[in-house]
Amino acid sequence: MKYISSILLSVILLCVNVPQLRSQEFVATPVEISTEKVRIRGELFYVHKVLKGQTLYSISKKYNVTAEQINEINPTLAQGLKSGMIIYIPIKEGNPVQASENEQLHGEDLTSSQAGAYTSSGTIKQDGQETPGSKTTPQNNDSQRFVRHKVMWFESLKDVAKKYDVPLEALYALNNIVPPSKTRIKTVLIPDKQYINEYYQRGEADETLKEEATDPENIFAQEELTADATIVPPAQIKDSVYDYNIGRARFDKPIKITVILPFNVSENIGNLPTYIADFYCGIILGADHLREKGQFDDYLIETVDLSQYTSTWELISSGKLDNSELVIGPISTRDMHPISTFCLNNRIPVVSPLDNKTSKLLEGNPYMYLFPSDSEDALERQIEKMVKKNNEAVAEKIVVLHEKGYEESYLVTSTRNGLDTRGAIYNTFSYNFMEGREINSAMMEALDSVNLNKVIIPSHSEAFISDALRNLHLIQSTRNYKIEVYGMSKWRGMETLDTDYFHQLNLHLAVPYNIDYNNENSIKFINDYLEAFNAEPTPFAFQGYDIITFFVEAMNTYGKKFPARIINLDRKLIQSNVLFKPVKYGSGAENKALKDVVYQKGWTISEE
Repeated sequence: MKYISSILLSVILLCVNVPQLRSQEFVATPVEISTEKVRIRGELFYVHKVLKGQTLYSISKKYNVTAEQINEINPTLAQGLKSGMIIYIPIKEGNPVQASENEQLHGEDLTSSQAGAYTSSGTIKQDGQETPGSKTTPQNNDSQRFVRHKVMWFESLKDVAKKYDVPLEALYALNNIVPPSKTRIKTVLIPDKQYINEYYQRGEADETLKEEATDPENIFAQEELTADATIVPPAQIKDSVYDYNIGRARFDKPIKITVILPFNVSENIGNLPTYIADFYCGIILGADHLREKGQFDDYLIETVDLSQYTSTWELISSGKLDNSELVIGPISTRDMHPISTFCLNNRIPVVSPLDNKTSKLLEGNPYMYLFPSDSEDALERQIEKMVKKNNEAVAEKIVVLHEKGYEESYLVTSTRNGLDTRGAIYNTFSYNFMEGREINSAMMEALDSVNLNKVIIPSHSEAFISDALRNLHLIQSTRNYKIEVYGMSKWRGMETLDTDYFHQLNLHLAVPYNIDYNNENSIKFINDYLEAFNAEPTPFAFQGYDIITFFVEAMNTYGKKFPARIINLDRKLIQSNVLFKPVKYGSGAENKALKDVVYQKGWTISEE
């Protein structure tokens, strides 16, 4: 009864307070104009820290700019305004709160009485002096008006044309731009309807200026490459070492490579600082080895500690990335997103060095490269190897061995579909590993007692894999069956598997990484790393070494054209192989290279 009374009392009190709750309204936190300013690419901005309760509307009103202007300068606002964010606000005297029809973002009207106006003679008046203008300038009267647009650092000319809804080729013509332009355009005039109509009436619209043909933002279009193009390394490349003198003059000196890493990370992330340090040490040692060969004299590595900035956008605004010929990092998708956008708009090649999840940023960015290989491609590689060898020696037999009840699993169906697509003849055998040793006789019936059996086990279950390998080895050792096994790349990380079975059954794997400890380059790297850092190199150290080596050699060979030239270029490095392929036409490329390793008797591992 007391419990019910308490509930009733609470309800009564709540009802009493309802009018008070309804009377409370949201009151935005007052906005104070920031005293902190920053200059970005010649333009001055307020640096405003967003406080809880502030809105984009209240901020724009206080600074006398439009919300659209703030949004376009701060791309991170696409995910919403959040407390604690640092945003940049343009400083423009008398900037209207809402732009008129002819005064769009960063635009200002031009008339014949103002500097920069086009005259009927095809010249531009600058402080009363006539200078040559565009050859395709129409015969303008004194009342004609153009809009001058200041191209922001995150914009391309294609973006500008789209923003003002004008043809890209007309924008080129009015501003006397011949694509592909390698010069950063800071200011352009926007053609109006009259200019566009006269431009097409004069028949000056050249097909070579069409966006799809010579889009200066599309490096693959410039190089006339397709996703299936085959790039043959120049004849100067011998023994996997580039002739580093070719194309060097096509870079400004020094050639700046920017490495972005979070060195000062918080302690609760575990061993992150360790592998970041290892990765960076690998880069440093790679640069030293290149310098020994005379291949790094003109290069400068600029190291950026991302943790020293409140946001990635603050790093971009600092100008640290300006004039970079290559950017390596950062490592996470969250940080890579704004960096990749900046690099796209400034045509700077950027490498994602460690995180496969950044693959979603490749689409539409032909300047981005995902270096880590994806183990998901390994199954297709295994099937391709089995079928190719099977076609060469028809006496071999292919067997798909999987756990009973997993017929419809992704790995099993993918394996069977891959074999079916290639027209391969194969047997399928499944069993439950709880059935015990009695399964041996049934398994032998699925195998060939005379010819070589190529057995693929599409499974990630350690218990089943261990039992299957044990049974296959028993059949091999007691009945003299010829067996070699094809497994999944993740098997190498399974601690419960007996690696003796790997060697006895000649296990074949397609893996993203492998180190040949008999290779001279591997031995030199390991010895020099031990001497320099007094520690064994980890896979992250090898990764840093491979990345700096590959890209510097490519830059020395192909000059500024290297982003397109490395597509489909097959290279073997110490830990990784490299074979970049675009995810689609006009997009970034991911590394599709894998290493084929074979476990052999005598406890040796070789690369095919």
